[in-house]
Amino acid sequence: MRGDHGVDLLKQMFDRSRFFRLIVDEVDKTLYQTDMEIGRLYAGLVSESETSERIHGKITAEYELTLRMIGEVTGRADLSTRFPAFKRHFDRVRPLMDDIHRLQVKLLDEVRSQDVAAPNPKRAVNALLMSINCISTGLGWTG
Repeated sequence: MRGDHGVDLLKQMFDRSRFFRLIVDEVDKTLYQTDMEIGRLYAGLVSESETSERIHGKITAEYELTLRMIGEVTGRADLSTRFPAFKRHFDRVRPLMDDIHRLQVKLLDEVRSQDVAAPNPKRAVNALLMSINCISTGLGWTG
């Protein structure tokens, strides 16, 4: 079922099914937490730029399609407006999260290029693991 009939069915499911609404709600919140510019930084770690651009382009296209569809199904163009407490909390931590993501990209690059004979090779790995924990905590996930 595609087209207008499919969208109408999804809207009905959103109105009538608590389970489907929960799924849509979680997608809505996850999209709100998503930052495609940060994603581009991670994509920059891919050594072959053509591959990086192709994959990041596909992810961006799917992100934009999902944004549009969530808006159609919920009837709201702005993400997470139905979750003001969630939105306030994440807006408060977003700048910190962005900084940690940028640090994590640098740490990933450092760990990848690290000489195992270098002094204290575990420092970057430990810092990377800590950044993973920080991001997980900031997103409210367990990892």
